[in-house]
Amino acid sequence: LKCVGSPRIYWFPVAPLSCRPCALEKSTMIFEAIFTFIVGAGIGAYHNEHIFPCLTDTHKLAKQKAGPAMAKAKEASAPYVKMAQDKAAPHLNQMKDKATPYLNMAKDKANQASAALGRK
Repeated sequence: LKCVGSPRIYWFPVAPLSCRPCALEKSTMIFEAIFTFIVGAGIGAYHNEHIFPCLTDTHKLAKQKAGPAMAKAKEASAPYVKMAQDKAAPHLNQMKDKATPYLNMAKDKANQASAALGRK
Protein backbone atom coordinates (compact mmCIF):
# COMPACT_ATOMS: atom_id res chain seq x y z
CA LEU A 1 0.00 0.00 0.00
CA LYS A 2 1.24 3.44 -0.80
CA CYS A 3 0.61 6.29 1.58
CA VAL A 4 -0.95 9.33 -0.09
CA GLY A 5 1.38 12.32 -0.16
CA SER A 6 4.41 10.34 0.92
CA PRO A 7 6.98 8.46 -1.16
CA ARG A 8 7.26 5.75 1.52
CA ILE A 9 5.77 2.34 0.70
CA TYR A 10 4.05 0.44 3.51
CA TRP A 11 3.93 -3.35 3.36
CA PHE A 12 1.12 -3.48 5.86
CA PRO A 13 -1.88 -1.21 6.37
CA VAL A 14 -1.37 1.47 9.01
CA ALA A 15 -4.34 1.94 11.32
CA PRO A 16 -5.59 5.47 11.84
CA LEU A 17 -5.11 6.97 15.30
CA SER A 18 -8.77 6.39 16.16
CA CYS A 19 -8.34 2.62 15.60
CA ARG A 20 -5.10 2.13 17.54
CA PRO A 21 -6.72 1.48 20.97
CA CYS A 22 -8.91 -1.16 19.35
CA ALA A 23 -5.89 -2.71 17.59
CA LEU A 24 -3.97 -2.71 20.88
CA GLU A 25 -6.86 -4.50 22.57
CA LYS A 26 -7.01 -7.15 19.82
CA SER A 27 -3.24 -7.72 19.90
CA THR A 28 -3.45 -8.15 23.67
CA MET A 29 -6.18 -10.77 23.20
CA ILE A 30 -4.05 -12.63 20.65
CA PHE A 31 -1.06 -12.59 23.02
CA GLU A 32 -3.26 -13.93 25.84
CA ALA A 33 -4.55 -16.74 23.62
CA ILE A 34 -1.03 -17.77 22.56
CA PHE A 35 0.24 -17.57 26.15
CA THR A 36 -2.72 -19.64 27.40
CA PHE A 37 -2.12 -22.28 24.72
CA ILE A 38 1.58 -22.56 25.61
CA VAL A 39 0.87 -22.83 29.35
CA GLY A 40 -1.90 -25.38 28.76
CA ALA A 41 0.32 -27.48 26.49
CA GLY A 42 3.07 -27.39 29.10
CA ILE A 43 0.74 -28.47 31.90
CA GLY A 44 -0.74 -31.17 29.70
CA ALA A 45 2.69 -32.50 28.82
CA TYR A 46 3.83 -32.46 32.45
CA HIS A 47 0.71 -34.21 33.80
CA ASN A 48 0.23 -36.58 30.88
CA GLU A 49 -0.07 -39.71 33.01
CA HIS A 50 -2.86 -38.12 35.08
CA ILE A 51 -4.75 -36.45 32.23
CA PHE A 52 -4.73 -39.28 29.66
CA PRO A 53 -7.11 -41.65 31.54
CA CYS A 54 -9.53 -38.76 32.13
CA LEU A 55 -9.50 -37.84 28.45
CA THR A 56 -9.98 -41.48 27.44
CA ASP A 57 -12.95 -41.86 29.79
CA THR A 58 -14.44 -38.61 28.48
CA HIS A 59 -14.11 -39.87 24.90
CA LYS A 60 -15.77 -43.20 25.73
CA LEU A 61 -18.63 -41.51 27.59
CA ALA A 62 -19.22 -38.97 24.82
CA LYS A 63 -19.28 -41.74 22.21
CA GLN A 64 -21.68 -43.77 24.37
CA LYS A 65 -24.11 -40.87 24.92
CA ALA A 66 -23.83 -39.25 21.48
CA GLY A 67 -24.62 -42.43 19.51
CA PRO A 68 -28.28 -42.70 20.57
CA ALA A 69 -28.74 -38.92 20.33
CA MET A 70 -27.44 -38.91 16.75
CA ALA A 71 -29.72 -41.82 15.81
CA LYS A 72 -32.69 -39.93 17.27
CA ALA A 73 -31.75 -36.76 15.36
CA LYS A 74 -31.35 -38.77 12.15
CA GLU A 75 -34.82 -40.26 12.55
CA ALA A 76 -36.33 -36.85 13.30
CA SER A 77 -34.70 -35.21 10.27
CA ALA A 78 -35.49 -37.99 7.78
CA PRO A 79 -38.83 -36.51 6.56
CA TYR A 80 -37.23 -33.10 6.03
CA VAL A 81 -34.31 -34.59 4.12
CA LYS A 82 -36.71 -36.51 1.89
CA MET A 83 -38.74 -33.35 1.26
CA ALA A 84 -35.59 -31.39 0.35
CA GLN A 85 -34.45 -34.16 -2.01
CA ASP A 86 -37.84 -34.16 -3.75
CA LYS A 87 -37.73 -30.39 -4.19
CA ALA A 88 -34.11 -30.37 -5.41
CA ALA A 89 -34.34 -33.26 -7.89
CA PRO A 90 -35.94 -31.31 -10.80
CA HIS A 91 -33.44 -28.48 -10.38
CA LEU A 92 -30.51 -30.88 -10.31
CA ASN A 93 -31.71 -32.60 -13.49
CA GLN A 94 -32.14 -29.21 -15.18
CA MET A 95 -28.61 -28.16 -14.20
CA LYS A 96 -27.25 -31.50 -15.37
CA ASP A 97 -28.91 -31.07 -18.76
CA LYS A 98 -27.50 -27.55 -19.11
CA ALA A 99 -23.98 -28.57 -18.08
CA THR A 100 -23.70 -31.70 -20.25
CA PRO A 101 -22.71 -29.93 -23.51
CA TYR A 102 -20.00 -27.95 -21.73
CA LEU A 103 -18.64 -31.06 -20.04
CA ASN A 104 -18.55 -32.85 -23.39
CA MET A 105 -16.70 -29.89 -24.96
CA ALA A 106 -14.15 -29.94 -22.15
CA LYS A 107 -13.74 -33.69 -22.54
CA ASP A 108 -13.18 -33.34 -26.30
CA LYS A 109 -10.61 -30.57 -25.78
CA ALA A 110 -8.80 -32.67 -23.20
CA ASN A 111 -8.71 -35.62 -25.61
CA GLN A 112 -7.41 -33.36 -28.40
CA ALA A 113 -4.70 -31.95 -26.16
CA SER A 114 -3.75 -35.42 -25.05
CA ALA A 115 -3.56 -36.61 -28.66
CA ALA A 116 -1.46 -33.58 -29.60
CA LEU A 117 1.02 -34.52 -26.89
CA GLY A 118 1.18 -38.07 -28.23
CA ARG A 119 -0.72 -39.72 -25.42
CA LYS A 120 -3.59 -42.05 -25.95
